[in-house]
Amino acid sequence: ASEDDNQQTKETTNSQALNHSLGEMEGTLWTRLAEYHVRAGDFELARSVYEEALDAISRVRDFSLVFDAYVRFEEGVIEALMELMEDEDEEGGDDEEMKSNNGDAADDNNEDLDILLGGVHNTVAVDDNPGSSADVELAISRAEHLTSRRPLLLNRVLLRQNPHNVGEWIKRSNLYLDLGDVDMAAAALEESLKAVSSRKAVNGTPSTLVLTLVDIYENRQKNVDAARNLLERICSKNEYDFQESDDLAQCHAASVELELRQENWDMALELARRAVSGNLGKKGSKAAKGL
Repeated sequence: ASEDDNQQTKETTNSQALNHSLGEMEGTLWTRLAEYHVRAGDFELARSVYEEALDAISRVRDFSLVFDAYVRFEEGVIEALMELMEDEDEEGGDDEEMKSNNGDAADDNNEDLDILLGGVHNTVAVDDNPGSSADVELAISRAEHLTSRRPLLLNRVLLRQNPHNVGEWIKRSNLYLDLGDVDMAAAALEESLKAVSSRKAVNGTPSTLVLTLVDIYENRQKNVDAARNLLERICSKNEYDFQESDDLAQCHAASVELELRQENWDMALELARRAVSGNLGKKGSKAAKGL
């Protein structure tokens, strides 16, 4: 039995070492897989691999490897399309030169043809390469879009490393605000309230998430009802379990201040009385007991 236990322990140790080694190579493995599809000419599948990798990796080093390889791939597509267009333009120039050399004979033949057909001449328009310019524009747009997504993608990697990082959640919301996407900024903070544990929160306090979200609802979306509903969920329905009483107190103060800004004097007074009544929070809640 002792030998079996030792053997099992040894196998577990080897397995953990292998997993750790593969984990360190995660970014390299993803890029190799994508490069295989690039060499096979399946560019859309290569893009899918890169996107899946960016959604899966949890190390900044691996993110840098995959993202840089992804950018190089998109830049390579642009260069290939540009070279293809240049080659086609050169071929088009050669064709025009040949046509000009035979111009005189062609004019005589066309005059005879017009006489025979009564002046009716059917012309065929030739498009050298339909869609090539559009393909280049699409490739450039893809590369620009990828580059613009980098801060959000990196932020997501950092949140996968530690979902309790309050500062990174606030940064994510601000990134969406910079892009003009207020709804996604609010959605990010709503997600943060489900992901961040007050006992494990770092780089900020949980109440900062609530107050920032209230500000977005009230001042960005001009939706006072949404801000009021959020504070009611936090202060009265205890949807978030604060560890520190200061965090809960700040939320109660924000609720009162919201009503004061709306000139709802009676409601503000009622909320202030409720906050100091001592009948708040879950039974045994440390934050509520500290008020």
